[in-house]
Amino acid sequence: MFYHLTVINRRRWRAAENCRVMLVGITRRDPANIFQPMAMPVPMQLVWAPAEITPPSITITREQVLDLGFIVENDKNFIPRLYSTPNNFQGYVGPNEAVRYHLQIEAVNFTSPIYVVEVAWDGQWSYDPTAMERHLPIRLNPT
Repeated sequence: MFYHLTVINRRRWRAAENCRVMLVGITRRDPANIFQPMAMPVPMQLVWAPAEITPPSITITREQVLDLGFIVENDKNFIPRLYSTPNNFQGYVGPNEAVRYHLQIEAVNFTSPIYVVEVAWDGQWSYDPTAMERHLPIRLNPT
């Protein structure tokens, strides 16, 4: 099951050229329910949808869908959809865990503020997308 975000260009009079969305930070919920920063040596780029035909940098005039991540039945983790994932990546979300992804949109002559997207999972799987919204909630957090 794939999860998506929509990137919207609110300045319709000016296209966002060479646009990409970067994962610039990760925080993980600890046992005291406090989000702690995780080591991340370099920013990593998320994948535009559909990944099979969309290049890494695009021009957005109105809006474009971004693959945030996915989870496979009987798998142990929610996996962010990145173009490249290092071996020591600590941003997977396992059962009873929560991770906040710090995302920044970059384009020619534009850098967004950092958006924080929280993904939590209770470990339950369902084929029903409505049920999965309860088991794997995703929300945009104010910074």
